Amino acid sequence: MKKSFFLLNKKENEILIKSISQVLKNINISLKKTKEYLILTIICDSCELFIDKIKGCKQKYIYLNLFLLNSIKQIQYLENQKHSYYLLDPKHIYIINDDITFIIDENINEIINKEIKIINIFEKKLCSPELYKINTIPNNINYKSVYFSISLFLLKNLIDVEDNIFYQLKEEESIEKKIYLLIKIDNWLNEIKYSKMYWFIKKNLSINEKSRNLVYI
Repeated sequence: MKKSFFLLNKKENEILIKSISQVLKNINISLKKTKEYLILTIICDSCELFIDKIKGCKQKYIYLNLFLLNSIKQIQYLENQKHSYYLLDPKHIYIINDDITFIIDENINEIINKEIKIINIFEKKLCSPELYKINTIPNNINYKSVYFSISLFLLKNLIDVEDNIFYQLKEEESIEKKIYLLIKIDNWLNEIKYSKMYWFIKKNLSINEKSRNLVYI
């Protein structure tokens, strides 16, 4: 089959397409430029929205692990080009041939002094704690915000968790309530303790941005 994506012809989207090519090295892809659009065409056996693929799927963990590996590769490439996302939007994740995932979301921004400028209104889902605090646009945020978002996406697909509990933990002043929230989070994480992605999720769900890291063992 042939799947084409139309993106606005701008510098950021050229970087995005190059990041996608990093995870599609063995796939037949082509790029056509018009005055208005960059048209990315992929020739493959199958192409599906990732969230549709894993819905009720018995192999969910395997597909989530594929997504993690490929998203790390893609985000690392973007960061090397001084660009990234601040938030993961599941509606922009695709899986092709059942074994390669990629993100094709035009909302990438330049990284300047380890920060990304947010210029668009966003839905507060899969948000890092620091994103919850943003009420005005434009605003700046640490570039590692997306690490948190990726980890929360993975965790929510494995067990039922509350999106904003990490924001509560960051803002809570009562020591007793902080302990309660930490115990609740630890109980969730313990449910996936023996999975390969456990340490990645645990490290990147930190409310401290500096503690987050894209390394996956």
